[in-house]
Amino acid sequence: MTSVGVGAPDRESQVDAGRRGWRRSKWIGFTFVPLGLLSWMAFLYAGIGARMRRWQAWGGFYFAVAIAAWVLLSAAGRAPRGHHSHDAVAGGGFLLLLAVWIGSIIHAFAIRRRYLELTQVSAHPEAFAGEEDVVLRWSAAKLFLLFVFCGAIVLVSLLAIATDPAARASLWPWFCVVFFAGLGSVLARQVHRRRGGLVVGRGGIGMPGWRIPWREITKITHYEQVAGASTQHYLNVYTRDGYDFPPARKWLVRLLKPLNDRFTRGATTSIPLSLLPASPDDVIALVRRFYDGPIE
Repeated sequence: MTSVGVGAPDRESQVDAGRRGWRRSKWIGFTFVPLGLLSWMAFLYAGIGARMRRWQAWGGFYFAVAIAAWVLLSAAGRAPRGHHSHDAVAGGGFLLLLAVWIGSIIHAFAIRRRYLELTQVSAHPEAFAGEEDVVLRWSAAKLFLLFVFCGAIVLVSLLAIATDPAARASLWPWFCVVFFAGLGSVLARQVHRRRGGLVVGRGGIGMPGWRIPWREITKITHYEQVAGASTQHYLNVYTRDGYDFPPARKWLVRLLKPLNDRFTRGATTSIPLSLLPASPDDVIALVRRFYDGPIE
């Protein structure tokens, strides 16, 4: 009887853990889209969430193979029907798509357990934080959508440059390629260096890799930047005169300082909130637990 009483909660906890694991593995669903058309998105999502470049590279591989297969099918469609080359090229393209589809499904289930192990901490940051610090990492789902958005704009801009002479002579396609490719590269670098997120504790506020002590802060403001239908949220942190802010020594920060001062009205730094797994109101409430100064 005792063993039954002890085992039942264990089985229930195992079932609950299994359900949570499958909820965190919804990205595998991309691989079930017919003919593997979205398999690359599954591995891109898993690679971003677990910060595994190898899985992101696999996403690029599946994308390239799928594109190659569609190129073969397109070439077969232009060939005379019934011709030997038509049948051979069409068959090769279809077999390639089928191989990507089946192979990516098997591959996704093979890396699922490792993905759950690597993302366990980021799924519940408050549970794994230290006694004094709360660490909120950037949301993998939001990063994934942002990367896809940047990639789509870069792809459309490159296609316009390659096919339209008027677009090639215009400034906007080139600007979109440089800006959104640069944005994606900066975000990817931050993710792989584990610098994206928010750190709040008794020692101060900041991002992974640096923080500003509370005693150096004069005020904090919640800044909203509206761009079309989206609203970006930031925490602007102002410090006392003479405070040596370590990231300010970097050449890129110094270069962008005039632009930063214009939009933040002289804030020492702006911490982005939109990529965090918590709402801006929850983040501000968390900051108030450690900071008794003004938050505007």
